[in-house]
Amino acid sequence: MTFPPRLQHVLAGSGIFAALWLSLNVTTAQVGRPFSARSEALIEARERSIPAEKPRMKSQPFPAEFIDVAGPIDAAATAETRRLHVHLAMLAYREGFAFGMQGDHHGGVGWDDKPDGNGVVPDSDLFKVAGVDAGVSGYNVNWLFDAANNTDPKGIQMLGEEMRAAHARGEIITIHWPMTNPQTGTDDRNCPGCSHLIDTVLSPNLQGEQGRHYLTWKRWMDVFADFLANEAWFYKNGVRTPIPVLFRPWHEMNQGEDGRGRWYQVANNSPEEYNALWQQTVTYLRDRRGIHQLLYVYAPSLNALACDGCDPDRAYLENYPGDAWVDVMAGDGYFAGIDDQTRLMNVANGIRIIAETATAHRKIPALSETGFKDGLQHNLDQDFWYAQWLTSMRGLSGPSLNRMAYVMTWSNSGSLTKPSFFVPYLPGSAEAQDFRAFRDDRATLFANELLALFDGPP
Repeated sequence: MTFPPRLQHVLAGSGIFAALWLSLNVTTAQVGRPFSARSEALIEARERSIPAEKPRMKSQPFPAEFIDVAGPIDAAATAETRRLHVHLAMLAYREGFAFGMQGDHHGGVGWDDKPDGNGVVPDSDLFKVAGVDAGVSGYNVNWLFDAANNTDPKGIQMLGEEMRAAHARGEIITIHWPMTNPQTGTDDRNCPGCSHLIDTVLSPNLQGEQGRHYLTWKRWMDVFADFLANEAWFYKNGVRTPIPVLFRPWHEMNQGEDGRGRWYQVANNSPEEYNALWQQTVTYLRDRRGIHQLLYVYAPSLNALACDGCDPDRAYLENYPGDAWVDVMAGDGYFAGIDDQTRLMNVANGIRIIAETATAHRKIPALSETGFKDGLQHNLDQDFWYAQWLTSMRGLSGPSLNRMAYVMTWSNSGSLTKPSFFVPYLPGSAEAQDFRAFRDDRATLFANELLALFDGPP
């Protein structure tokens, strides 16, 4: 396989990783097949099989007895949540990963999740381009609230419908929560004078008192708990059964500067306050509200791990709440193509750190956000996922990439004249051709393959 000169330069400068990459036997996937409209055959393939041109399975997952992963932190986790936990562990011990997208059916370039005049919601951009659904579907707890931070009944209903449909398609469900600033009632990043705001939502806080914003935090948490209990379900043998969900709260806590960034980031608080917030969140949902369908995901920023004089491996664990409070060890990291060597190396090294640290702590490793920084609309090369992301991460991360149970990218949005997209949305574009090569690679698993691999929804 011949690599572009710029990628050869990156690999050549990466020492031992380059040698590892050049030793791999990789075959370029066939690209450029004509894209056909949806048909009954395609619907059937979408639901229960794999594209005919793709090899059946990369490898069978390891038998469960060979997987050294601790059980869920919730001793009362539902059977379906335990099943998902086992399946994620199996994915982490086999070649490749489930590939996911934030809001894949919630919106895209030039469309949203509102039905048209005929009651039809458009296919996701990923499905339009690749003919398959994402292996992981991402949601945001803030979608349950209106602009005034009140409960939004329509948003709750629509999110429940989307989540049930995604689960039926075979997609793993994940949801994150950049919670609104409890002091200002505005965006989580709107953070003037937000020093030690975590202390205000704790009960008891580090002074042994109830924080002045605790009741606000509790009210918002109850909205989320009520949604899970009343809307996040599916029918199993005629019985309403909770959908298992990967919950990623308080993410990228290591980003930002004092007085800037998200209100809950450690730059504005302390590691002790952050850990108390995490533990209060788990305790409230699991123990007080009886929510037993969640797996908890810890996800620092991978780019923020690297700085002058830093030890990235140590930095990854600086805000870790502890093994008793986390199921999945993950991280978020983007880079602007292979020319963006600093961020590229940060992501590649972050994948290694996640894989090694999760193994040491007997947790499930994952890459919870990645992609082209700020969106593919800024990518002038018109290729990314196969030619740049997969080839470079394979080369620089080595076997650590295969340890990721899943890999997620961000959402598509905007208008046709001003798009913002992390997955291609035009089926005939060069970017789509590259993405179909990514789809066809043995490393990637999408919803139909997960259905086939696990004989039903994960």
